[in-house]
Amino acid sequence: MSQNTDQINSEAKSLGIVAQQSEFQIDLQGLIKLLAKNLYAEADVFIREMLQNGHDSVKRRRELQGEGAPPGEIRVRVDRIAGTISFTDNGAGMTETEVREYLSTIGRSGTDAFRQDLVSRGRQAEVTVIGQFGIGLLSAFIVADRVVVETLSWVQGNPAWRWESNGEKTYDLQRGDRKDIGSTVTLYINDKYRDMLSLEELRRGIRKYADFLPLSIYVNDDESPANAVNAPWHKHYDNPKDELLEMSIFVARRFPDNPLSTIPIHLKSPYKVDGVLYVSDNRIPDVNTTGLVDIYQSRMFVVQGYRDMLPSWAKFVRGIIDSPALTLTAARDAVQQDNVQKEIKAQLGDAIIQHLTQLSKDEPTKFQRLCDWHHYHLKGMALRDETFFQSVADLIPFETNQGSMSLQRYFEEAKRLGQSETDLLYFDERGSATQFYMLCEARGLLVVDASQVFEDDFLERYGRLRPEIKLKQLNIGESDFIFEPLKGDEQKEFRSLEQEFMRGMPDRRSIAKAVKFKPESIPALSVMSAAAKNQAKLKQAGDNIALPEEVRKLVKDVLQGERSVPITLYLNVSNPMIQKLAKMPPTEDTRDAYMALYNNSIMLINQILTAQNAEAMFKSFTKVIDRMIAQTDEVQKLNGQIFKLKNEIHELKNLAVAQGSEQTGHVSCFFAMPFDAKYDPLLEATKRILEDKPYSWQVVRADDNLQGLTIVDNVREAIQRSHCYLAEISDANPNVFLEIGMMRNYDDRPIIFLCQEESINLIPADLHGYLYLTYKLSDLNDINSLISKLDTQLSRVLSLIDLKPSIENIYLSSRVLVHQMDLSENFSRKITGRYTTLGDFLASYKKSSAQFIAEEINVKPSSIYHFYELCQEYYGV
Repeated sequence: MSQNTDQINSEAKSLGIVAQQSEFQIDLQGLIKLLAKNLYAEADVFIREMLQNGHDSVKRRRELQGEGAPPGEIRVRVDRIAGTISFTDNGAGMTETEVREYLSTIGRSGTDAFRQDLVSRGRQAEVTVIGQFGIGLLSAFIVADRVVVETLSWVQGNPAWRWESNGEKTYDLQRGDRKDIGSTVTLYINDKYRDMLSLEELRRGIRKYADFLPLSIYVNDDESPANAVNAPWHKHYDNPKDELLEMSIFVARRFPDNPLSTIPIHLKSPYKVDGVLYVSDNRIPDVNTTGLVDIYQSRMFVVQGYRDMLPSWAKFVRGIIDSPALTLTAARDAVQQDNVQKEIKAQLGDAIIQHLTQLSKDEPTKFQRLCDWHHYHLKGMALRDETFFQSVADLIPFETNQGSMSLQRYFEEAKRLGQSETDLLYFDERGSATQFYMLCEARGLLVVDASQVFEDDFLERYGRLRPEIKLKQLNIGESDFIFEPLKGDEQKEFRSLEQEFMRGMPDRRSIAKAVKFKPESIPALSVMSAAAKNQAKLKQAGDNIALPEEVRKLVKDVLQGERSVPITLYLNVSNPMIQKLAKMPPTEDTRDAYMALYNNSIMLINQILTAQNAEAMFKSFTKVIDRMIAQTDEVQKLNGQIFKLKNEIHELKNLAVAQGSEQTGHVSCFFAMPFDAKYDPLLEATKRILEDKPYSWQVVRADDNLQGLTIVDNVREAIQRSHCYLAEISDANPNVFLEIGMMRNYDDRPIIFLCQEESINLIPADLHGYLYLTYKLSDLNDINSLISKLDTQLSRVLSLIDLKPSIENIYLSSRVLVHQMDLSENFSRKITGRYTTLGDFLASYKKSSAQFIAEEINVKPSSIYHFYELCQEYYGV
């Protein structure tokens, strides 16, 4: 019967009626190399895996052999000729069975088996091993074509073995001739990765992955290990201050930023975590950034700058931790985000809060400096932790109209100013600081700017923590002590003016209100209405990328119809301008004045400067400008006549100065040099440097302007009028030395010599001791190189500092106008021919008109306007 049943089942399976259980088939041909190249992200990861295997083998021998085991070490050797890197350890070695079971079986780990044995004997806490997955050897095939392992087990009676693989599905195993207990893994490096044979690259990889492994790692025949062996948290300290100092030095050396405060980490439960965190001096304004932590597991490097090991509020914290409890990916280059990771993350957050809370008590001055640097994130952090909030609420700084200060100091300053000791004045309208500061300064009040993220919520919680404190927000409903309402007849007097202002305001929901406020010099101020504040909050929500796209789109659709922002416009009846407008009948001129005052007021609040407001402001200002142009046209014509007369006087003065051989009003530099075409690049380079910022001098050569009857008279005249001198002496030109002799009559003026490096030894003895600028003869063929050399040397000449001109005495150089301001040569020649200095031009521009100057030098008025704007920008007028 049984035989019939088996036969029936067999036939059923063959027909596919009953499911058959089968094993997967794996084609190993090339699979090993494929896994290696796709499992690991970085080529140098083989260094980590080889050192990790060596470390675990050393630990295994020490545990199994006991006191007889030698001190563990790993020796890494590079043979650039053979193209190999070998890793030799004096660990436990392997038997034939272990070679076949662990080395030759992907996914089986001898270390994992050893770990299970430790657990069964309760020794897992005392003996730390690293390997887990049994795939570390795969990393060798990222860079190697062939791998050879030579091993001898510590267990007596076992022979040495030699294992070899080229990453295909077969391997060779035969008796070896190794004499020392341990293993050597030799990688035959592929030509594509020959850079790995660099000793410096190898040492860098060892420091990167295994700097803290608890055994020495040597490279070739080095006597000193390539790794540090221990980090500061692995050492014992008798004094906590010593540990803090050592960790602070470690952080300063390892990381590019500076630690404002160092936090040693020694967590025991529920998971063991060691390391160091620190508060960085880098300000991180982005709310979406996170704190960065380098991760190690059992002293072996895992990942740098991990972004999800600290709470989101700890954006200003950096550091490094080591925990054997973390769960890693198979490639060991990332942390799995499981419950262990979340628990450690929470533990680290508690450690940061505990440290900062204790710092606020033990070192309040240092904590205050830290708060000044990172107040933005500390406020958000305090809102998330009540204990931390209670500890630091009085110490967190806020911006005020008298600078940054803590709330504790705010009340001290308020008392000194005669304010109530229980009132906290603040505003939360972003972009309104200028006007609220002006209002409070005028009344001698101290006010807090709480317009940034977290700050209004922080103050509300502060009010709940300190019930005796009264929060007074300077908004529409609670600002009567800032904007004093009018009463009786005075209110009636300004009612029509309020109505006229409201007629011209873009948003019909806006209102104008006549009040009294200080300072009296300000005619009008705008404050956002409650509707405007809600509108601003909606806009922030629409820009918040943390919200779903559908929500942001809905908010933006709602705001699409809101083209303007409702405000309350406060008219200051104490201001003379408002008083005059109230008495004037409405006309086109007064309505333009209303709009100008309105526009000026809303410019102080950047949140309400909408496109519609901007368009209205543009039209209003244009009308005012047109009226000003029409009214000043006659005045300018009269000024033109005056300008001509003054111009003639100016020319006569310049002529008198030239005839009297006085120094020029601007800084001029006489350049004595041979009249040889080969030196033309030197003259051009010198003029480009000295006629431009920061010098802005005029560079003069003997043949530039003929002021005397003879060449000698002309040279003497130019030297007398100059403030400093340059002389090119490479060729020992007689005319140059004649001019140098004239220069020496003015020993209070700097003389600087230029000489080619090839001629420096030919300088006459009586010129030794003077300042020299040197260059090469070949530099005359490369003007940019010449400019760079001369500019660098000139900047070091201290005697030239006193010659820096004022704005008025900046020499107008046509070269600067052409090369730096991108003006045409024709315009540059005309403007510099008319005006010697920037001061001359500015005086004419202010006293006359652009139209008149344009007519005088035969250019377009727009060119004069453009040139004036360029001068403002380029010279910082």
